[in-house]
Amino acid sequence: MPYHYPKADKWEASYSIGYKDISLSNREVFRIVSFNTALLSSVKKYPDDQMLIGQPQVMELLKHNLISDHRSSFTIALFHHAERFLHTHEICEYDYRYATLPLLRGYVDLVLCGHTETGGIPVLYKQIGGAEMLTGGAAYYSDDHANSYSMVIIPDVQPDKKEREVFLYPVTYSVENGWHQNIRNALPMGESSIVAGQPDFNCRADFELNLSYDDQTLSIPMKSLSVYTLNNNIAMLSNSEDVCRNLDIFCSGPADRPGTANISISIAHIKENSVEALLAR
Repeated sequence: MPYHYPKADKWEASYSIGYKDISLSNREVFRIVSFNTALLSSVKKYPDDQMLIGQPQVMELLKHNLISDHRSSFTIALFHHAERFLHTHEICEYDYRYATLPLLRGYVDLVLCGHTETGGIPVLYKQIGGAEMLTGGAAYYSDDHANSYSMVIIPDVQPDKKEREVFLYPVTYSVENGWHQNIRNALPMGESSIVAGQPDFNCRADFELNLSYDDQTLSIPMKSLSVYTLNNNIAMLSNSEDVCRNLDIFCSGPADRPGTANISISIAHIKENSVEALLAR
């Protein structure tokens, strides 16, 4: 059964755009509205991140009350491309022009689209004052792709007429297990933690560390200076707050009495593969 689309106040039949009503056994009607976001993908050299839902089409459905604030049927919008493939005018508002996708989501209950590469994990998210949107994977893309589909469960209307909650059951295919419910590998459970120490003193300026030995002097520029006092009354000076540093410079010594100071200079951890940092060291 094709979709039906109002054009010049007449009905046209289409397999890519328009609406159709699906009657269920409990006499409830689900309305489906469809938009061909893939229309421009056939144009050679057309950017693949500028696909269109079509705001005139959305406005036409609104004009004829096919989508509405006061809809009596659960309404689902269908199109191919996920949000990140749409033209910016479809997802952002410019010069008082409505952003098409948020506009559409304000007048339907659920948006279904595909064209994602999320490793077989579909993404379901809700817009404030608008419909939930499901971006799913591909039932088949290639043998080594995370092929997937999702079972979307929409419960019957609740007696107290609360908003329906959409339930999602993703299924993924793998050579080892065939089609199976998507269960991810266990993630780390926070068995260890690191805490960034807070310096007692911190300043950004043009400092220099001057090292002298016999008649030789070496000056190392430092763009930040941090001083920490450790629990064992050791004071530590470092340049660790300098994000762009090539070298890690640490000086330590007793904080409460005269004593021997120690200094270490090493390649910064974040510049391990930097030739510039190696030469500076």
